[in-house]
Amino acid sequence: LWRTLEVLAGSWRVFWPFIVVISALSGWLIWLLWGWWFHRRVVLCGAADADKQISRRVFTYASLVVGLPYLLLLLFWTLSYESYLAAYDQEILGSILIICLIFWELFTAYIAVRTVFSVDRWRARFWFIISPAIVYCIQFGLLTLLYAVAS
Repeated sequence: LWRTLEVLAGSWRVFWPFIVVISALSGWLIWLLWGWWFHRRVVLCGAADADKQISRRVFTYASLVVGLPYLLLLLFWTLSYESYLAAYDQEILGSILIICLIFWELFTAYIAVRTVFSVDRWRARFWFIISPAIVYCIQFGLLTLLYAVAS
């Protein structure tokens, strides 16, 4: 597994085609599954008659808060570093920015849901800020632990 990751991330000529293909394939699946989950959370917040397509659009636009800056960061890294691995090893500020934007996306989604749908404020806070933040903190903690163990 590590060897495969080294090959994929060791050269921009391998990295970018891989990212384009994986993004094209996973984008639809993410839109379908995470869009469904986003809609379920909107319903759980009290908007029982919420339109599924509108929910997915709100999800998509909120996701751009992280997606577009990350794409710009990758383009900057492509111009600045010899490979993704080199950028990942040497660049900490970009990674910190992305982590901050991941949490900012939670607030963006919350505000969008409160603007577009008629939902209960506290349930929306729970489903769009609090519970995702807890999940992200657990994920980041586990990844940090795995990284510490692997080092």
